[in-house]
Amino acid sequence: MWLALGRAANELHDIGLDLEEHLDALAATHNPSSGESAKPPAPVPLVVRRHR
Repeated sequence: MWLALGRAANELHDIGLDLEEHLDALAATHNPSSGESAKPPAPVPLVVRRHR
């Protein structure tokens, strides 16, 4: 279990480093310069119901 936890932590760290390279691009998409506010997404139901 500890080995799997260590590997997961290493993988998350690597993903963080990869995302850090693109931080400027991600920040630009988060703060649009057009000044128009986007419509917030509609809420999604938490339970998926399947009909039989």
